[in-house]
Amino acid sequence: MPIVSLDAFLERANSKNDPFDYLIIGGGTAGLIIAHRLAQNLSHVTVGVIEAGTYHGSGSVPVIDTPGLFGRSLNNPLYDWAFKTEPQVNANNRTLVLPRGKGLGGSSLINYLCYTRPSKDEYDALETTFNNHGWNWDELIKHMKSEHCQEKGNEWLGSDSSHVHEPQEQIKLTLPPVWPPTSSEAGEETLSLHELTFQTMDNIGIPPNPNPTNGNNIGYARPLICTDPKTGIRSSSVSGYLEPILKSCTNLMVLIDASVTRVLFDRSDSIRKPRAVGVEFRVSGHDNNFQIQNIRREIILSAGSLKTPDILEHSGIGDPRILQQNGINCIAELPGVGSNFQDHPAVPMIFEVDPKYPTLELLLDPEEFEKHQKLFTEKQEGILAGGLSFSLTFLPLHHISDITKTPSNIILDKIQTETEKYVETSNFSEEVRQGYEKQCQLQMKWLKDPRQAQIEIVCAAGFVGPNKDSQTGSKKRHLTLTATFMHPFSRGTVHHHTAIPDSNETFPPNNAFEPKINPRLISHPTDYTLLMKGVECILRLTQTEPLKSTIRGYASPSELSTIDLDKLFKSIDEGQEDHESKSRLEEILNSHIKNVVRTVHHPIGTAAMMSKEDGGVVDEQLRVYGVDGLRVADLSILPFEVSTHTVSTAFAIGEMASDILMKAYGNPEQT
Repeated sequence: MPIVSLDAFLERANSKNDPFDYLIIGGGTAGLIIAHRLAQNLSHVTVGVIEAGTYHGSGSVPVIDTPGLFGRSLNNPLYDWAFKTEPQVNANNRTLVLPRGKGLGGSSLINYLCYTRPSKDEYDALETTFNNHGWNWDELIKHMKSEHCQEKGNEWLGSDSSHVHEPQEQIKLTLPPVWPPTSSEAGEETLSLHELTFQTMDNIGIPPNPNPTNGNNIGYARPLICTDPKTGIRSSSVSGYLEPILKSCTNLMVLIDASVTRVLFDRSDSIRKPRAVGVEFRVSGHDNNFQIQNIRREIILSAGSLKTPDILEHSGIGDPRILQQNGINCIAELPGVGSNFQDHPAVPMIFEVDPKYPTLELLLDPEEFEKHQKLFTEKQEGILAGGLSFSLTFLPLHHISDITKTPSNIILDKIQTETEKYVETSNFSEEVRQGYEKQCQLQMKWLKDPRQAQIEIVCAAGFVGPNKDSQTGSKKRHLTLTATFMHPFSRGTVHHHTAIPDSNETFPPNNAFEPKINPRLISHPTDYTLLMKGVECILRLTQTEPLKSTIRGYASPSELSTIDLDKLFKSIDEGQEDHESKSRLEEILNSHIKNVVRTVHHPIGTAAMMSKEDGGVVDEQLRVYGVDGLRVADLSILPFEVSTHTVSTAFAIGEMASDILMKAYGNPEQT
């Protein structure tokens, strides 16, 4: 029953006797979790979900389901909203594409499958620094109860996750099989590029981490991936939370291909403050808009960090200065809506390697693709099973300083002054400024803490990054090492683009309502400095054995071939640096960063869970300040970026929100 027609949805929504008790805007990563929990645990209530995308059944779309085809669904209008940013001044005025999942399951459909967690201190800071009672490591981990790990395949250094996951089965996690399996043939051991990279990490002083989901993520490890070990295909919120109840659940209705434009409020004089009672939405194939105004309990906004602030502003919630520009009447003055936008900035470095090592380029050969397709289908093994996907390394500042021979105080001493200048030029409201300064103090403390990761190095066996046209087919092999800054100081904005027409007017095309997104990527000098140091760490790795002997050339940036990096690094280490070569290297890397810097699609912060005085939008119960009956439950509530791939946190937010809602209305014992 859950996925229904427009007529059936409207009939229930507008019923006088039995309308929806809860309406969830967005059937994405967190939204479907909330829908599942409410419908399954509160049998006496009815739950509605409105999802802008469609339904892609598990197992029906190879570019979504197959781990080794990660990334191929991006920029495909069937599966990806592919939002575009404003031109980025610090990225050569490039317009960046920000992928977001287009369909039930949201971005858990199209992400790169990695399942990681941040440090314990980061989750705890939600409570200790921002006074969100109950939002801490212990509680969030408890709410990750639905993520169940089963290891599959041969063993080499990876995650010891046996202590982390309880045996429930909504989200399935796998330690994927490595390709090729480690073996000895003709007296020569066959290793993967990941294993070579790990040996190099050892030699450069970076430790392994056998328990990277245990609250300490420092060091290198293979990540778990969100796949079902029985079938090998992607595990997402739609496969884990919706599909198991598609036929049996009678108190949940899901409307797809329908975009909510704004929340509707009862503003009667008899009530204390505006109360959310319905929504206005558009449906694919219809020129007019539709309204429902009969929600009995609450509306939960779970549209993601890029659409949640857009819907809030169209609903009259936000900064009056911004709303008035399009004639929107402000019903709740919250300058933090759409402010505080953060994402992890990243710079990929791509190297040509010895062709004896298998990489993703193998899949460009039709015969190899067919071979691995058979391996995946029959045994859930091979490249398509995720065996070449990723290994991850998380580095604190002291490791970065040791590797690059840069004293950490050179970085730390500048941050306070740079931040003061940044605030002066950022046009923050007083509330947003106050919240930002509190975040910066926390981030500066973490920079000095050896337990807090600042740079993540993502290792991918293949060409993963910009300029894919430069690939020369299946004969060459590549290794991509990407430096990502975990706690950016830059803050961007996401705001509505244009006003919505009155309800009796014809709607313009969908893209007229795409949000106006400006990440202000690496606009704070510290972000650039840390990214540069992350890139230098990568170059140091490639000049350390055994990885050094594997490198055959530089694919991006290719100009690195003009410098003898080994000679330069030795001169720096000996205190007799070659100033000309160092200057040339800085010139190449500066140009490269501006040419390729991007985000890794972990947007957060646009409806932050902070006090209203600090620019917050929701309280610890996820209630939107200034109105009743409206909560936000997605990654937009995070006040600060965390050192992790964010899907695990999105899952936890969905579970936390479910408990909050059930406790608010007196839930029976959960099943």
